[in-house]
Amino acid sequence: FLIGGWGYDKRVYAATKFFLYTMLGSAFMLVGIIATAVLARRDIGYITFDLVTLAEQASFATNTGRWLFVSFAIAFAVKVPIFPLHTWLPDAHVEAPTAVSVILAGILLKIGGYGIIKLVMPLFPDLFIGHAFWIGLFGVISMLYGGMNALAQSDLKKLIAYSSIAHMGYVMLGTASASREGLNGAMFQMVSHGLISSLLFLLAGVLYERTHDRSIAHYRGLAEKMPHYTIFSVIAFFASLGLPVFSGFIAELSVYMGAFVAVKQGVLPLSLVLASLLSLLVGAAYCLWALQRIFFGEYWLKPSLSHFSMHDLTVREWLSLLPLALLIVLLGIFPSYLFDLLNRF
Repeated sequence: FLIGGWGYDKRVYAATKFFLYTMLGSAFMLVGIIATAVLARRDIGYITFDLVTLAEQASFATNTGRWLFVSFAIAFAVKVPIFPLHTWLPDAHVEAPTAVSVILAGILLKIGGYGIIKLVMPLFPDLFIGHAFWIGLFGVISMLYGGMNALAQSDLKKLIAYSSIAHMGYVMLGTASASREGLNGAMFQMVSHGLISSLLFLLAGVLYERTHDRSIAHYRGLAEKMPHYTIFSVIAFFASLGLPVFSGFIAELSVYMGAFVAVKQGVLPLSLVLASLLSLLVGAAYCLWALQRIFFGEYWLKPSLSHFSMHDLTVREWLSLLPLALLIVLLGIFPSYLFDLLNRF
């Protein structure tokens, strides 16, 4: 509704696609919920949706349980989203207003990862371990596919959207490890990505508000005219590529610690984890390319944009960007506060 009502030129197409994908995922989840109630009545004697009771007393290690596992996995995979159920996300982000993009990146994408960790893993522990390779594989494909597509984009918002697919791939890899380190890393990555991508989308919105143009090729040397905007952009892109001192580094480090624990335990193959390391190079490539192209070099705008005023951040923009940037840095320096909070759950 928000995309279709207040989005840009192709908002109806993007909103319809988003609606169809999420409804498809919801249909799988509805079937899973109904089947869970049937199994609960068979195994426990009454219908219950209490996760602890279901995990302890219901038997999901059957063919029906396998189909339940698949239905919940598909439902949450659409929300993450992971390849190949991701195609709604770039269109939704590009056509959505800035505020809606922040909601999508900061909240909606986390529902999928949260559901897998909080619901799928406790109900289907054996099936989850048995399918950990496939979960990790689709996560790694998402990391590489999202990164390569981000590298090919000329639209700043679409670049950020594809980078979100890559970053949520880290969540799937950490979850697939089924280790404490990996799960902590996956949850940390969800929080970190929510902050980083929200900051990036707000920055893209600031630029679009000035010129109504998001094409990366139409800007150069903005650091000369917008130094404060440039500082926030450097923080956001450096955090996105996972440099130390930023929350993205802690999240990715924890995910890889968990992944190598999973390799040692035989849950994931070493080749899969090593292949995922290529995404670090791809991420650095598209982040540094975007920074260099937009902010550095001699100041230049596309001639049709030259009449726009490229003034630096307003007070309202400062108040929107500063809290996110501070949280990204603070979580990168003091990650134990968030880890302690996550471990309580």
